[in-house]
Amino acid sequence: MCVSVLAKVLEVDGPVAWVDIAGQRRGYNALLFPEVTLGDRVLVHAGMVIQILDDNEAEEVEAAIKELQDIDKTWGQIDPVLESE
Repeated sequence: MCVSVLAKVLEVDGPVAWVDIAGQRRGYNALLFPEVTLGDRVLVHAGMVIQILDDNEAEEVEAAIKELQDIDKTWGQIDPVLESE
């Protein structure tokens, strides 16, 4: 199973797309997507850009990530001992 990460393109330098992932700048191979440009939101995996997202797709992914983060925060507040009584 592959897990990709949402990233925003900061710079394109030849075949390398420099992206922001949670505040960290990283370079990914973009040879499969020569049309990638500054500001694009992309999915990256295993050192490669694997998809360019349109605005709607990127917003859906961001909303899903936020929902998972909210669930994680709530889960951390549940005391499993008290909940099982």
